[in-house]
Amino acid sequence: MELDAEAIVRFENTNRNELQYQVIEVKSDFDKKDPITKKLPSGNKLTFSVSPIEGAIKNKIAEDKQARIVELLTEIPKQIEFYNNQSDELIALAKKRVFDDSQLRLADIAISEFNPDSFYEQQDIDESSFFENGGIVFVPHRTWYQGVTDQFKFDTYDQKVYDDEGNIIHDFGDFILDDNGNKVRLTLSKRKGIADTIQKSNSKYAVGIFMGSSDEDDKTGKEIEASSFSNQSKFINSEQNIMVATKAFGMGIDKPNVRFTIHFNFPSSIESFVQEAGRAGRDRKIALSSIIFNQQLIYYFNSDFYKGIKDHFTEDVYKKLSLFKGERFLEDDLRIILNEVGLNNLFDEEVFKEHIGIINVDRDNLKYFHDNSFKGEEKEKVVIYELLNRISFPNSNQIKSLSEQLEEVTGLDEVYLSLNNNWLNVNAGFRQKIGGINLNNFRYSFHFSVFERNVAEQILNSLVVIIKASFVSYEDTTLLINWLNQAIATEFEDGIEKKLENIETGDVVNPEIEIHFNNKYADKKIYIRELTAKLQSSISERINQQNVEDCLCPDYMEFIGNLADKRPDLQINDLDDQVLNKALVIFYSPRTKADTDKALFRLLSIGVIDDYTVDYNKKTYTLKVVKKAEGEYKNRLFNYIKRYYSEIRANQEIQKVSEYRGNTEIQKCLGFLTDFIYREIERKRLRAIDDMIFACRIGLQKDGNEELKDFIFMYFNSKYAKKDYTINGEEYSLTVDTNDAKDFSFDNVWKYIEAIKIDDGSEKDNVKHLRGACLRLLRTNPENGALLVLKSFTLFVLGFGTNEVLYKETKDGFIEGFKSFRRHFPEMQFQDLINNILLFKEQTLQFANNKDEVLLVMDEFIHLLYVDFHKDWLAKFNDRYLKGYDR
Repeated sequence: MELDAEAIVRFENTNRNELQYQVIEVKSDFDKKDPITKKLPSGNKLTFSVSPIEGAIKNKIAEDKQARIVELLTEIPKQIEFYNNQSDELIALAKKRVFDDSQLRLADIAISEFNPDSFYEQQDIDESSFFENGGIVFVPHRTWYQGVTDQFKFDTYDQKVYDDEGNIIHDFGDFILDDNGNKVRLTLSKRKGIADTIQKSNSKYAVGIFMGSSDEDDKTGKEIEASSFSNQSKFINSEQNIMVATKAFGMGIDKPNVRFTIHFNFPSSIESFVQEAGRAGRDRKIALSSIIFNQQLIYYFNSDFYKGIKDHFTEDVYKKLSLFKGERFLEDDLRIILNEVGLNNLFDEEVFKEHIGIINVDRDNLKYFHDNSFKGEEKEKVVIYELLNRISFPNSNQIKSLSEQLEEVTGLDEVYLSLNNNWLNVNAGFRQKIGGINLNNFRYSFHFSVFERNVAEQILNSLVVIIKASFVSYEDTTLLINWLNQAIATEFEDGIEKKLENIETGDVVNPEIEIHFNNKYADKKIYIRELTAKLQSSISERINQQNVEDCLCPDYMEFIGNLADKRPDLQINDLDDQVLNKALVIFYSPRTKADTDKALFRLLSIGVIDDYTVDYNKKTYTLKVVKKAEGEYKNRLFNYIKRYYSEIRANQEIQKVSEYRGNTEIQKCLGFLTDFIYREIERKRLRAIDDMIFACRIGLQKDGNEELKDFIFMYFNSKYAKKDYTINGEEYSLTVDTNDAKDFSFDNVWKYIEAIKIDDGSEKDNVKHLRGACLRLLRTNPENGALLVLKSFTLFVLGFGTNEVLYKETKDGFIEGFKSFRRHFPEMQFQDLINNILLFKEQTLQFANNKDEVLLVMDEFIHLLYVDFHKDWLAKFNDRYLKGYDR
């Protein structure tokens, strides 16, 4: 379950005296290539003093995180003991945090008779055994280094195996089979999952695993589900002391003796973190929540980088940068190699930083899930349109049909048939050879078969029976081969709206609608072929399939741009949008299971479908659809919007539905819903990831536990975010003054800087409240200039010392904030903007603890801002007066 970043988190979760936090930074020492020597544009050769990174970056970081978790598990008992002995001091600090007595809970948080030495040991009382303490390790994936476990994976040969005569009997990647011909699971020693590593590290750990629903085949999926819920029961009943789980675990479970949680990767939002961390200490006694955090940035020279910089640098600079194609560097090493080729300050130039590839593994993990959830408005609309109008079935041919029939007859999970001249080869799973059939005479070959001879023969016999029953002219080899290659015409079914046209309100669509996981365009060969044909008919006959495949990317306009670069001879950029957009629908037409899942959720949200069941064997969904009365779909949409807006705001939004394109209420509602999701939810979810990164950096500061507690409390409970907060009888609500972050002015800035001085409480606490309000409201509008400037003010005042990351947060807020003012108020005189910048500097210095630091840094920021403004002015001048001028 994905906890929405806009979800309401109860106060009890944001000031829990018993719950302690720690952010543990893991830095990986990557393997490096041998020193590289390159020929410079001058002709001289240079051997660089630093080397690029080699190896799998994600796996290396994950291995290091796993090792740190193993260490942490041994440290946790003593850490909890430390906080247990500090319980009175922790409550005293909590008292200082609140600004309203109703926000304080003063219950005793100390664990009585706590013994760290027996923390993981099983207790025996009254003939029953149980674990007194438990912990949860949250991980992002299901398998491999960043996943729960590999215990459901099948083992394969990691090298070729030969018989005594030198014949290959098992190839690399072949499944290992037991004596009965069944695939063998990976042994614990070969597994790479996090639960597997913990289990191998200490016999005291009774490790359970829990994973949410999956796309595995029905048999494996049911096995995982049964194992997950069996482990959940054991953990709840204290028969296990560590649970390694995806975030799906723990919602609604109130287990009192969970003493710790560990996040292998930081969660996708502060809201999610508070909920997940809050599954510890439910008995209101000391508990510990840890985040394992990697913030290393790896810079790499990918093809997009060279495409992006080509028009910005001289040919000499471009040639020097081309020396590093495909290489990956840490920042310090990258600065060194740039200096060694004479590009000393290039790293700090905006164009370079804008286009250089960046790997940030922790963030990229969450960005992966984000991008899978939000593939773009056009993509979602095309998929939904298909389901409403004309549902496409996956493409098939006779060979694929025979494979499916053979699976059904034999009970094998995966059967693959392939033609090679006159031989029909039969495999099970990945490269698991069963045998071959000579189509000239129907004789068998068992060369390289991994199955027992009698078993393989029975399977091939079954296939021959199916072939002879399906094609009467099987004795003619040529006709038989043609038949096997014959495509089965792709079938279509009327979409949901088409079927609703033929029934009355309140009636159920009958027979029920069946949708396959994928449509025909999910087959890449068909997709490339038909997309190419469409582009040939609309743009140019000279476009070929290789051009199309080389240029594919998630976004249509980016794809067209790639195609224009690939084929400059076609002058694609000179075509008008109407011509270019003719291939847009087919470009977004591939529908995978993930796409279908998302579309069904959208349809459920407004009541177009009422329920559906999933058949993993047939790879289909069966939909239950009841026709609704006019206005009911709009009413369901209204209820959906109320999850995110107040009733008044929701009423305002629902009035806009009639303005959307579409011939029916359903189409208009789905158009609005898709737009709403990307306008209000997608960008907030992305912002939520960066807010959580910021929270982790707060936790890395000195006294990170209390700093992070303050941060979380202020984020959810900032007095300046409350709509009814007053100072000396005057309203002081950033939420109201910025109209829920939609509006801003410099008056907002000066008002809330003044509030820091005149409000009750210490200036430091007031600044933290202001930071919390800014972060929370920036989630709604990340480009609000006043909120960005005020956020930078809070960071200037609280200080960033030598913390490079907080320094960057301060710089970005300052520069982007004033640039936002410039963009949104073009009528503002430049001198007025300069005066406001200088006033901000003056006001900030009044509150800064380290005025010299702030003065030095702010002058640097102001200089960068002025340079940026000047570049912007020069670009506009050139565009206005020099465009087309032959210089």
